[in-house]
Amino acid sequence: GGDTMSGRLEEVREQMEEVRAKMEEQANQMRQQAEAFQARLKSWFEPLVEDMQRQWAGLVEKVQAALGTSPTTAAPVETQ
Repeated sequence: GGDTMSGRLEEVREQMEEVRAKMEEQANQMRQQAEAFQARLKSWFEPLVEDMQRQWAGLVEKVQAALGTSPTTAAPVETQ
């Protein structure tokens, strides 16, 4: 029965190839979905981050003004 054995091995090998092809296809789809998701996240977060950076800069300026470390606040402090 050497023929049936090699025939069965051939069948298994073909099935493996099919499975491998399907897995590759799924992996490609997953990668594309991940890239699309990443791009969407980026488009959500970039304005948020920019806004946070602006707010942070404003906060730092306020703190500096309160501490009198910023040269721009020297004039108003003196006029009080």
